[in-house]
Amino acid sequence: MKSGLPIKALAAAALLAHSVTGHALEWSDNQVSVQRGLRFAEPGTAQPIRKNVYEFVHNSGDKLGTNLVLGQILESDMNYPAAGGGTGSQEFYGLLRRTFSLSKLSGREFRFGPVQDTSLAFVFERDTLNTQFAPGKRAFAAGLAFDLPVTHGFGVLNVYAYKERNYNGITATEVNFDTALMLHSAWSVPFTLGIPLTFAGDAKYITSKGKDGFGNGTKPEFRLHAELLTPVGKDTGLLVGVGYELWRNKYRANQNVVPGAKQNTALLIARYHF
Repeated sequence: MKSGLPIKALAAAALLAHSVTGHALEWSDNQVSVQRGLRFAEPGTAQPIRKNVYEFVHNSGDKLGTNLVLGQILESDMNYPAAGGGTGSQEFYGLLRRTFSLSKLSGREFRFGPVQDTSLAFVFERDTLNTQFAPGKRAFAAGLAFDLPVTHGFGVLNVYAYKERNYNGITATEVNFDTALMLHSAWSVPFTLGIPLTFAGDAKYITSKGKDGFGNGTKPEFRLHAELLTPVGKDTGLLVGVGYELWRNKYRANQNVVPGAKQNTALLIARYHF
């Protein structure tokens, strides 16, 4: 991957966001961010990895539901080299998510207990990485999304059936994983504590998905990403702050056996909304 790829890839994600939301929107939010962490981990790598993460996110809503388009470029240092060496690896991750509100589709409320609305949700993920392992993840998830009662901001809980195909460049094997259960939650809650702050993030749990490309059984996986941001100036759209990312049994590898399958890293974050 070339050094100009972050801008090109994120621009492509922005064009994709425009193409999938060409109809009338009731609301829309776009953001770009840069995140820096010093202790990322990758299965099979014992040393902590420094990474820069460049991200574009589009969120919007229309008369039927919501749209999410996300694109990330992750640039690693030489502790996680590209195939052939010489540079750190570069990874592209993309995600599309579409929901259809059952309340809007049916004309009657689908709410119960604390749940404010129920939606059908569909997710597609794509991931590529230029290491010797050369993964090529394609994943699809389908299920239900439950809107949670958050006075300001948002909160959502998703329950999915999750299916993944990937590639193992070490064994030159296409891997068709078993269908798994995925639980996912995301939130963004603004508040004031002397200064305006926003606490945001997401958490994901995926059950075991059968055997990997080496024939080893996979483990349940848990990932948490949390951020605490504050605006810079008034109505500039710029926020800065810190974050934390925790990963257990990363990519379903056994953290008790595989080095790098357990991750804890702090993050510095700058984000611009437009």
